Amino acid sequence: MEKIAVVRLDKIGDLILTTPAIASLRATYPNAKLTAIVNQYNAVVLEHSPLVDEIWVWKESREHFKRLQKERFEQIVVFSPTTKSYVLAWHSKANIRAGYVYKSRVLVRFFSFFWLNRRLVCQVDQKDLEKKDCIVPHEVEQNLAVVRFLNPNAVIKEDLVVPILPEKKQWAKSQLEGDKWVGIHFSRAWQEGLPQNFLKTLIKKLLESHPVFVIIGPGEYFKNLDFPFGVKIFENLSFQQWGALLGQARVVLSTNTGAVHLASSQNTPVLAVFEPKFFAYHVQRWRPWKVPHILLRKDDPELLNRLVQEVKKTDS
Repeated sequence: MEKIAVVRLDKIGDLILTTPAIASLRATYPNAKLTAIVNQYNAVVLEHSPLVDEIWVWKESREHFKRLQKERFEQIVVFSPTTKSYVLAWHSKANIRAGYVYKSRVLVRFFSFFWLNRRLVCQVDQKDLEKKDCIVPHEVEQNLAVVRFLNPNAVIKEDLVVPILPEKKQWAKSQLEGDKWVGIHFSRAWQEGLPQNFLKTLIKKLLESHPVFVIIGPGEYFKNLDFPFGVKIFENLSFQQWGALLGQARVVLSTNTGAVHLASSQNTPVLAVFEPKFFAYHVQRWRPWKVPHILLRKDDPELLNRLVQEVKKTDS
């Protein structure tokens, strides 16, 4: 293999969870040129990564499709299971066009015979768990299964790889002195399906025993935020600053967002709050990877007290 492309055209968290598969391809084919085809939003995940030689921010334009064929990739591996990504692979005319498809998405699975010539079928989709109990592969495991499917002798790497620059880590340390900080990633999900002052009350209780900082996620904007006095607020951060702050926390609280996986990549324990809909599927598919974590339901009537109790346990 001289030229390999990997495709991930969805969210930041999804790309973070794909870094073990990309690392495995890099280790298996150390001399190949490895190109990551990503979108403008998630490209920052690989900005300082040793895993890829090139980051290609994809646009559905005539010029990009022409370039795709001129590149003559020998292998293109699709990790974002979307029609857009499959069609991109087909247009590449690569000798090997691989990816996984969901068994339950019948129409897409049928057409994927034309788009891909190496297909791995994922047997469980989120709606399947409404009918029966079954084991769902983690997103990391599913991506690694594609690598093993392509090469049974592949060198498998299981760790998330999101390097944070030393100067950004130093900046985070200067912002957060001490080792007791509780980080909360704030997104719209905290405002949906919870009491109006839930987060404010939670922060007040946490401030009784721990310093607290709140990160307002990239691209998030809120009016009339009402946080208690004493909490430290960060917004308009770069991805590197975001990762450095999460890495500096003792524990991170977040809903099911990319912050869960960015914190995991920095070996920070996570308390993750998941939506009740498709809970059984989501906590298997997108739980924090290889770090201590607690998974909670948003509709748990004791959610606030449980979050406070679990934070206090980190002191011991």
